[in-house]
Amino acid sequence: MADGDLLELDGVTKRFGGLTAVNGVSFQVARGAVHGVIGPNGAGKSTLVNLIAGGMRPTEGTILFEGHDIGRERPHRSVKLGVTRTFQGIQLFDEFTVLENVVSGYHSRRRAGMVDAMLGLPRERRERAEAMDRARSVLAFVGIESLEDELAAGLSYGHRRRVEIARALASMPKLVLLDEPAAGMNANERQDLVTLIRRIQDEGQTVVVIEHHMDVIMTVCQTITVLSEGRKLSEGPPAHVQKDPAVVAAYLGGVAEEDGG
Repeated sequence: MADGDLLELDGVTKRFGGLTAVNGVSFQVARGAVHGVIGPNGAGKSTLVNLIAGGMRPTEGTILFEGHDIGRERPHRSVKLGVTRTFQGIQLFDEFTVLENVVSGYHSRRRAGMVDAMLGLPRERRERAEAMDRARSVLAFVGIESLEDELAAGLSYGHRRRVEIARALASMPKLVLLDEPAAGMNANERQDLVTLIRRIQDEGQTVVVIEHHMDVIMTVCQTITVLSEGRKLSEGPPAHVQKDPAVVAAYLGGVAEEDGG
């Protein structure tokens, strides 16, 4: 693993019975970069992000995060190590307020246990205050601090997306995995998303964006990995990927605008 890399996948394969969803994929993500992953339905993008985040275990291959093999870690352990994610289908607690949703993202950083909470011990009170401060800070960072007391169920789609990103950032991650963050957004909302991703990068965090909207990927990413039927088809900076005949034929001719994968 090179010194400048935060994440390295080496020969990662995931099989479901007779179906191979990800097939021998290898790539590196540089520390502090925005790295894109593109491909049409069935390319293996969502399976790949689940493998990195700990929601699935690879059948073969290794996933190294800061040199530590996280391919066998549970999601909560990956979060503690500094890996966080959003979901293609937004997963908020609709009955919670915006602030409460974001506070839940800080949970992995808390050290107080059940006894501390039951007895209201100082460590519990201190960590609760830290969680609230962190949540309010990231709400301001993503631009929705005025919504902290609103129920998640009543939010617009775009605001729900920002709450989910804020919750991911609340865990103080080193690596943020964004799974189809622009799904359902119009052109203006996608441009706002690009601005937010750049701000996350400016804060020193590394971002992997799994996306099918080419305007987002080509604008914000330094490196793009292209998947086709579970395999890596191409990789490089946006200008290289745009000119790759195989990519143009398979993805940029319209197929890449399909959702999912």
